[in-house]
Amino acid sequence: MEILIVDDEREVRDALDTFLALQEGYNVTTSGRGEEALKLLRQRKFEIMLLDINMPEMSGIEVLKNAKKITPELEVIMITGFNSLEKSVDARKYGASEYLLKPFEGMDEVARVVNESASRVRRWKQALHDGIEKREDLEARAEEGAFTEDEKRAYESLRKKLLEDNRILVVDDEPEVVNMIVRNFRLEGYDIEGVHGPLEALEKVKSSNFKVVICDIKMPEMNGVDLLKEIKKIDGIAQVIMITGYVTPSNIVSSLSRGANDCLFKPLDMDQLKQAVDNSLQKIERFHRIIGELRELGE
Repeated sequence: MEILIVDDEREVRDALDTFLALQEGYNVTTSGRGEEALKLLRQRKFEIMLLDINMPEMSGIEVLKNAKKITPELEVIMITGFNSLEKSVDARKYGASEYLLKPFEGMDEVARVVNESASRVRRWKQALHDGIEKREDLEARAEEGAFTEDEKRAYESLRKKLLEDNRILVVDDEPEVVNMIVRNFRLEGYDIEGVHGPLEALEKVKSSNFKVVICDIKMPEMNGVDLLKEIKKIDGIAQVIMITGYVTPSNIVSSLSRGANDCLFKPLDMDQLKQAVDNSLQKIERFHRIIGELRELGE
């Protein structure tokens, strides 16, 4: 498994490199600069990155955001010598999976966190492989007409679930905004639907399984913050990303304090919005995985 260590302190890089290189199955590369790390990510496939938050020239948060654009599935472990809650929240928001403090108290915690990240990588690779094989087999048999009636129903049920697994809803009273978001996301292969009012959005959330809702804050009938509260009552797991052209501290605080996953400002940067959606989907996947593991422990 390919691991990239990014830290401007040579002593830290060398210590992590020496330790992880001795662990079975890890191939380690190091970098002391954010730009160099991003160049490596574009050239090679890495599964795990250990990344210092506080670096000169380019901060760890900036490296994290750009790294996730290059490799969305990358497991990122943030490391820092400063116990900063704000930076920790930012790191999680942009897709970091873990957070380590240095100086490390021995290497046991490093080993635990890296091994857990490696396990997640192996699980999603296996799940992807199994899912693709199963879907291809079902689709081939469906085309051949080789299904019994029970198998046809099972196939249609699985197909519906696959289509609905990552459904996205966008709600904004400006039709041009809805159309722009829907068009851009569909070109990238997302399953997305758009509506122009909060009441219609609530009906959609009640009747369908949407994993992510992109919601404008300022709308007639019901403002976005109130809509957010209603969505969370219906589906507490659904991730809500707020968008607004009215940049005020109260908008941001109200949205995030009521459970929004992110708050972005108009005019929208589509790459930034897609990254926020991908981070939200990853958050849901992690939640379901943890619930599944807890159920297995309970059994």
